Amino acid sequence: MHLALLSRHATWSLLLSLAVACGDDDATGTDGGVDASADSEVSEDSDVPDSDRDAGQSNFAEGPSRGASIAASEDGLILAAANAATDDVTFFDREALTERARVSVGNEPTTVVFHPAGDRAYVVNRGAGTVSEIQGADTDSPSVGSTFDLGGELVNAALSPGGSTLYVADWTGGRLHVVNTASGDATEVAIGGAPYAVCVTNDGDEEEDDETVYVTDFYSRPVDGTREAEDGSRQGRVFRLDAAGALQGEITLSPIDVTGVEEAIDAANTSAFPNQLYGCAISDTHLHITSVGASPAPFNNGTDFRQNVHGLMHAVALDTNAEVPERTVNLSQLVAALDAPKRFVGVPASVAFVPGTEFAYIASMNSNSVLRVSFETLPAVAVSPSGASFLEA
Repeated sequence: MHLALLSRHATWSLLLSLAVACGDDDATGTDGGVDASADSEVSEDSDVPDSDRDAGQSNFAEGPSRGASIAASEDGLILAAANAATDDVTFFDREALTERARVSVGNEPTTVVFHPAGDRAYVVNRGAGTVSEIQGADTDSPSVGSTFDLGGELVNAALSPGGSTLYVADWTGGRLHVVNTASGDATEVAIGGAPYAVCVTNDGDEEEDDETVYVTDFYSRPVDGTREAEDGSRQGRVFRLDAAGALQGEITLSPIDVTGVEEAIDAANTSAFPNQLYGCAISDTHLHITSVGASPAPFNNGTDFRQNVHGLMHAVALDTNAEVPERTVNLSQLVAALDAPKRFVGVPASVAFVPGTEFAYIASMNSNSVLRVSFETLPAVAVSPSGASFLEA
């Protein structure tokens, strides 16, 4: 299977864990404000009345929202997978694990997220620069109801708790699109960088105006006073916005020391900085961000993949929006402590927490595997009570 896609085993492992538990861009936005004049074009492909489009708006999700190539409905009974290679979305019956329907959408769909009411799903079409709204997602004959033409290279999206607002990241445009799901109207927020993963909080009060939107900047940024190609020369960045899309600030993700992987590497006192911030997930009181950790300085007069690349997961406290170093982990260190067979997680492409727990499942693009990490006690450990290795068969 092409490495641009997760392996079938890794994808289904991550998906079922959710369902059963029911280069360098230094561009910055001018002011981070909302451009209200940049409304999207909406094409109506069905005769769905506005009253039906508004149906279910009183349904609120129980947890935070994050976009991914696979998603489960709020009740966990329906699964959806975005198929980038075939330009469609497949819906599955979770209990029977059988295909219910396949819906053609736009070019290169990459992300799907369910409305909390369960009757709709939103699909980000990366190649087309559009979002497809699929109506009847809870039936055996779903279909595209509307298409939101936003433009740019869209990658990920997440919903507000009540499903009234969809937040869509434009990777190459340095923008976040804020879409009213009832009307299809959209505004652009210029945040700069390379917006990628999107997560939205849910404090459970069934009000959306007080939530926070987090967007990762995919590529790392230089650290003042350092030289390129040094282990600590760069740092990660996460944008923080309010529910209306106004930029509230930025969160810095620092390089971390590399230890516990191999004696020679430990002795070299190396570190890795977060680059390529692929995924984010919110668990209770923390935001977690996965990235490809880069350790570019020469090692033993050369390069060594065991030292140069590490999967990282940083943690940020939701109440302070500050890094939490004791919850930030080097996934290479966690894997090194496991018994064989094992595979190192160099490209942690997606992460999800089992709702109400401190257990995370991390999908690895480079090794076609899933790593289970427990934050029940700190430091975090990679563990599976059943002994499952989550490796591709």
